[in-house]
Amino acid sequence: MKSLESELEHYSKIHSSIVLATDEVERFLSKEEKKARHCLMYIQKLEEYIKLLKDGVAHYKNRGFFARIANKEGIYDEEIQTFKERHNDELAKIEQCSKCKCLKCVKTCNMGGCHNCPPEAHIALCDNETKTVYLMEDRYITLRDDESGTDEEFHVLAHIYDKQCELNYIAMETNGEKRLNYLEHGPQGDSFKVITDTDDFNFALEAYEEATAEE
Repeated sequence: MKSLESELEHYSKIHSSIVLATDEVERFLSKEEKKARHCLMYIQKLEEYIKLLKDGVAHYKNRGFFARIANKEGIYDEEIQTFKERHNDELAKIEQCSKCKCLKCVKTCNMGGCHNCPPEAHIALCDNETKTVYLMEDRYITLRDDESGTDEEFHVLAHIYDKQCELNYIAMETNGEKRLNYLEHGPQGDSFKVITDTDDFNFALEAYEEATAEE
């Protein structure tokens, strides 16, 4: 676990990047657009957490040498621990938001934007007309191989959206091998199908490669 100082530095950088970006565009956004953006929805929780961290750092510094040693070992005050556990999803999401292409976008979103963005993802590519790519970092799923009957763990790399064809794709990796599949959202959860159309495959591959090249 990080020390209070490193935790404060980490989240302060996230806060600065979001504030600097949104200050430039917020006045151009409609009320509806502001309400829809996760970075603006969760910024208050981030600021509350940063305040707690600052108070914690000041508290340990005032208590002297042994308290500072404890702090460097990652010993948190109960209030800070509780806050992070309670709001971990919002803090994780706003960290993703700090990397998102939407931060400086002033257009009315035609692509689903934050509404379609998975918790572990950020938008790395979007033209607001035909394609959006959501890159992910820490999402893993387990799929069963129908032929062997064994389970395999996949690292989900991205969700890719083709607006014109109303198709979704998923990029995954296991054992160093990447694959692309159709992604279908349903009431029972997501399902994946083999891409049989060459144009569909090329669209998804080119969008994914373009998104990762821009990161």
